[in-house]
Amino acid sequence: MVFHNIFLILLFLSQSNAKIILNGETMGTYYNIEIIDEYEVINNYSYLNNQIDSILQVINFHFSNYIDTSEISLFNNNISKEPIAVSSELYYLVNKSKEIFILSDGNFDITINPLLKLWGFNHDFKTPMVPDSLLIDSVKQYVNTNKLKLKNQSIQKIIPYIQINLNAIAKGYSVDKISQFFKSKEIYNYMIEIGGEIYVSGHNNENQLWKIGIHNPDLSGNFILNSIQITNKAIATSGVYLDYFSLNGIEYSHLINPQTGYPIKHDLVSAVVIAEDCATADGIATALMVKGFTAGLEWINALENIECILISKKINGQYHIAKSNGFNYELEQWDKD
Repeated sequence: MVFHNIFLILLFLSQSNAKIILNGETMGTYYNIEIIDEYEVINNYSYLNNQIDSILQVINFHFSNYIDTSEISLFNNNISKEPIAVSSELYYLVNKSKEIFILSDGNFDITINPLLKLWGFNHDFKTPMVPDSLLIDSVKQYVNTNKLKLKNQSIQKIIPYIQINLNAIAKGYSVDKISQFFKSKEIYNYMIEIGGEIYVSGHNNENQLWKIGIHNPDLSGNFILNSIQITNKAIATSGVYLDYFSLNGIEYSHLINPQTGYPIKHDLVSAVVIAEDCATADGIATALMVKGFTAGLEWINALENIECILISKKINGQYHIAKSNGFNYELEQWDKD
């Protein structure tokens, strides 16, 4: 994650509500924030600017694999088998990741960093190549979140060369942290989006539910496939179309199955997850992509308070879209200006 901070503050007046827009770059992607100040009580936009800036910088300091001096980089380079004291932020997110690891039967695994390096999906940006199968098998010994022991805000490596990568959950966590900050300041009507991970609260500028677009996996077509109206929920998306390389006519996704050591290869191209918090939605979306269409849908249907939309490869020119049993949001034609 590379942090760049470019805030753009715009204020729109519509009916009786003021809409504040903040956007910029963070974690190698973009963020967009809308705040509805219906009573026009927010008069210090610079304060919001600085506080969000501070939140994102702190998160980047803890979780960025791209910064050699970040907490996660120092942890990864520490080959001690003794418990390593870590910050409350890193401890919390590793612990939450381990919960999702257990819930997903190992399909979401933050110790996948050695495999990401091997395949070239990291900041080294090596020439894409398919690793030797024996090398993949050798590296897999370092991949298993159960080989991390958490206790008293310390993390112990059972194998000293284990490394973690939180990129599949850190954006969702960042959305949650900004949401918590807003609520602490009694700001309740807002939409926060970081790299496609979203949390919406209250109502939009028209006193209605927020309309959230579902990305089209076919990047050559319309950017938005459908939309849903929703509030007080987190929405996260994962897909094979987001990051991959092609070699000899074969596409290799950045989404690697931690149990096989190879990029996923099945018909599921996108997973959209709705949950109570964005970190959970973010991690579950990645686990769904590893599980695949049928197994993923069965898994979500067995969980509580988590719903999904799964999009599989085109059949006769059309995507196949399936919804979990508890998904009660209507998919609508995207018509937002």
